[in-house]
Amino acid sequence: MILQVYQTLRDKVNFICEKLKLSKYDNTTGRKLKIGIPQIITLALYKQTQGIAAKKSIWNDFKIILKYSCKTLVVNMNRRALLALLVIKILFRNNRQNSHLVKHTDSTDLPVCLSKNANHHKTMSGLASWGHSG
Repeated sequence: MILQVYQTLRDKVNFICEKLKLSKYDNTTGRKLKIGIPQIITLALYKQTQGIAAKKSIWNDFKIILKYSCKTLVVNMNRRALLALLVIKILFRNNRQNSHLVKHTDSTDLPVCLSKNANHHKTMSGLASWGHSG
């Protein structure tokens, strides 16, 4: 299951990286990086989609595939965070265009203001009502 999710993300990220020509952000001088930009972004997206808290957990999950240290992974994930944000933006825009007409929301209580300020708070005056907790 882990590899299936990773491979799906990898295919999408590779496609986006090719279209955006993110290879121009590779180092042109000095030592060549052990990990490519698409792989860094894929691992970062995998971390976020699976709700993994630490970057070291990613390295532990993929240390058979990854031939470098945990520090190298963490440094490169931090260094390429803005490029990952660009890829996420494109994925969100694509998902928005292909989204279903019906949307779902939850009914979690959201505290808007203190009870003492309730008479002056007009943001949700037509929609919100008083409940058991205020």
